[in-house]
Amino acid sequence: MTDIKPYEPTSPGDLITAELFNRIQVRTQQDIAEKVKDAVAKHQYVDRARNADALGQKTAEELTDDIVEKLKALVPGLTGHRVVFKRLQPDEPALIEHNLGGYPVVDVCELVRFPVVGSADGRQWYDRVHWFLYHRTEMKIRRPEEFPVEDPPVPALITIEDSRGPAFKQRFEDVLLQYGVKYDGQTALGDVVNEFWKKLFSGLNDPFDESSFTNSPWFDRCCGDRRTVESLKRGGEWDDLYLKVVPRKTINSVAPVWPLGVEVVHYDRNRLGLIRADFARLTQRSVEEVFKRVDPGTDANDAEGGAGGVGGAAGGAPTGAPGDDPTVEALLRRLGTEAAGAAAQRGHPEPDELFLMVVLKV
Repeated sequence: MTDIKPYEPTSPGDLITAELFNRIQVRTQQDIAEKVKDAVAKHQYVDRARNADALGQKTAEELTDDIVEKLKALVPGLTGHRVVFKRLQPDEPALIEHNLGGYPVVDVCELVRFPVVGSADGRQWYDRVHWFLYHRTEMKIRRPEEFPVEDPPVPALITIEDSRGPAFKQRFEDVLLQYGVKYDGQTALGDVVNEFWKKLFSGLNDPFDESSFTNSPWFDRCCGDRRTVESLKRGGEWDDLYLKVVPRKTINSVAPVWPLGVEVVHYDRNRLGLIRADFARLTQRSVEEVFKRVDPGTDANDAEGGAGGVGGAAGGAPTGAPGDDPTVEALLRRLGTEAAGAAAQRGHPEPDELFLMVVLKV
């Protein structure tokens, strides 16, 4: 109390006037008002800190990061970026009506099948698929008791995610946002998953059969228990859900990989097509590479009939068909056979059908 100073300092014998008394009353009221205001402000700040600074158990900074991540997932669709999944047959072009009003840059990748342990209604099986939903704890899944005989043999633990390097995975929440899947906290995970598969195989995407996608044992158990999105978020498991897909760019390669060639044609500013490339469209350089692969000691120009039937400079358009030269034709056929064999070993049930991811950018 010794630190409190008088409003109006006075000394013994000073005259107490009405003016002095009024000033003291005014200062007293002002002081009381300021202290009440400070006390109310402190009380309001405490209530706000308890109720508003943490929303959904997240701070303002964490909420901002979440919003930024969601915007990043939406940006591709808002800027003319499209990802389309197609099934390409040997003699039937695949049409994509993108309606972008221009000629987009097109990138084509093969969808590679990969080994998984699928599960539904408590039954597990070994399979090779294009899409797989799994939980972070399922980086490796034990092989079921019944499994097919393969060469090389199926390992006891199926690797879903390799911890030693980059993983083929996308956050399930980001994919749901990308495909516009609607849900709330009370939506069951099983309903979210079913709606996602429907959205994935709709619109510009081709329908894929059930051999192309499946869920993990964790997803099967969780969907069976009818757990909601809110319960998964509360348990910290919602951010541990991933979609695995393996796009691989092997298009227009002369090595024994599959597919050997896919051409992109623009019909107009709103439509494009994917066409399987014919061996006859290989360039002179490609034929030379074929000769080097089959017989490193053989020069394409020295082979029987030479490669004159193909003609053209490296990278140029061919002036004739390789079928005019039986040696070139045989080599190309052998290359195609090797490519199909390599594809079969990687899990293609029908190498003639290509499963593709097409990326359009304007």
